[in-house]
Amino acid sequence: IVETSVPEYQKAASNVKDLVTFVAVDCDAAENKAACSTDYQVKGFPTLAYFPGVPVPTPYQGERKAKPVVEFALQHMPNFAKKIKTGEELSKLISKSKPSRPLVVLFTEATKTTPLFKALSSVVYKKMDVYTATPTAIGADTAKEKYGVEKFPTLMIFKGSEEKTDREEYSGKMNYKALFEFFKSHAPPKGQDPKPKKESPGKAAGEL
Repeated sequence: IVETSVPEYQKAASNVKDLVTFVAVDCDAAENKAACSTDYQVKGFPTLAYFPGVPVPTPYQGERKAKPVVEFALQHMPNFAKKIKTGEELSKLISKSKPSRPLVVLFTEATKTTPLFKALSSVVYKKMDVYTATPTAIGADTAKEKYGVEKFPTLMIFKGSEEKTDREEYSGKMNYKALFEFFKSHAPPKGQDPKPKKESPGKAAGEL
């Protein structure tokens, strides 16, 4: 990495802390030379690339400034949060949820998944089903009357039914660390996840 680029990369990494992991590799080090030149085809310095779960990097070819680097990183974030299209679909998903496979629903007015929720979805999707639901899709009245949604965004976890006793609304701050701890407290113990595991591309910070 070129020394003059370090401050911009550090700024970019700080701006997406917990959402995207930045790592610096010394390609001049003997143990890294072969991988840099052969596996990752690094031909010059600095080289910036995005790595998903498997080592097939996407090279960055933009300006070496924090803002475009952040935009590049966020653009390539994986998203495991699915969109609920109707109120009926939401009811069916809730009925299929269970303590061993909770359902996470973010009631939101945003039509696109935020980087924060993308990052969280990549961490929890192996143990929970993750969805977003807009008032346009399920109906604002349905959100309020059936699920008690008073404002957007509202995050809820369901574990088997639409009854209040089987759902919990998140009341903390909308930041990564606080939300991660909330999800962690509701994650089923290891060995109870009925779905097969697969590799998570671009995994965010933390693990349930």
